[in-house]
Amino acid sequence: MNYGSTILEKLSNLSFFFELTDEILQVKDPMPIQLEKLALMEFYNSTFGEYWTHNTNWLSDLPLSEWYGVKTKVVGKESVVFCLELPNNNLVGPLPSSIGKLKYLESLYLDNNKISGAIPPEIGNCENLKTIRLDNNNISKEIPSEFVLNQSLVALHLSNNLLEGPLPYELGLLSKLEILDLNHNRLEGPIPDSFEGLVELKYLDLSYNVLSGNLPNNIFKFYELYYFDISNNKFEGFLPEEMRGLPKLKKLYINNNDFIGKIFSKIDKLIEFTNLNKYNENLFGEITADFMNQLMMDKKQVGTENLTKSEIFTFFDGYWKQLEVWDLHKNKFNLTNSDETFILLRFPNCKIRL
Repeated sequence: MNYGSTILEKLSNLSFFFELTDEILQVKDPMPIQLEKLALMEFYNSTFGEYWTHNTNWLSDLPLSEWYGVKTKVVGKESVVFCLELPNNNLVGPLPSSIGKLKYLESLYLDNNKISGAIPPEIGNCENLKTIRLDNNNISKEIPSEFVLNQSLVALHLSNNLLEGPLPYELGLLSKLEILDLNHNRLEGPIPDSFEGLVELKYLDLSYNVLSGNLPNNIFKFYELYYFDISNNKFEGFLPEEMRGLPKLKKLYINNNDFIGKIFSKIDKLIEFTNLNKYNENLFGEITADFMNQLMMDKKQVGTENLTKSEIFTFFDGYWKQLEVWDLHKNKFNLTNSDETFILLRFPNCKIRL
């Protein structure tokens, strides 16, 4: 892409932008839709809108609802922008501060683009935001503490970027947050104690960062949590006993950290747990049939990873007649023909992936 060759076109867009700005500013108490149009025009110019994959009707005089990716609704007697949806659309460049002028915005879908630079703190002015998807971009610097102003936020996706620095204390004050996905960044430091305030959290992925320190006991009050991934960080110390209080957890990934102690006695209450990955001998120790029977009781689908052949055959002391699917292909052994025959005879109604 040759951005330099279109400098006159870029200046033409900016000239139109400034002319419209002067026109609107001369109006006493301009309508929200007029201010939002200015904000969207600045957004277009900042992210090289002329090169977007789709930019139908942008910068035109048509209603904003006819601009590609813009959705509006009526609030009172006024039309306002409530959704900006431009994923995988070749957006390049930084988010402008004018994004904060879209005060009625509820959903921001800008994932899978080439957005760079910092997240503008003005995003905190969008107090109605419920979903933010900025994952799979090139966003850098720290997560702004101004997210605390987005008290309606339910889902925050910032994975696969270049974010750095600590997890902001203010993130833990978003009491309605259900999804927090920050994997594959450069975040560092401990999990703030304020995270105990995320009482509605269902999905937490902090994997592939440089986070460290002990896990705070109070974060295991996430009674709605079904997905918990802190793998590939630098966490250390013992796993808190409070892990036993996560009744809805289905996926647990803690591998590639520096934890010590045994985990089996701590996860025997994870009633919904369906995937056992024995990735750390220091944490797991010996697998017993009693443990597996308790852990997998009433499960219809089970996956096991990194287990030895002897540990797999320990399972046959149990009574898992309800099993419908058992994924065995990610383990530390090769089964002989007689082994496979034995398994298939023992579980004739179960689909087994070897």
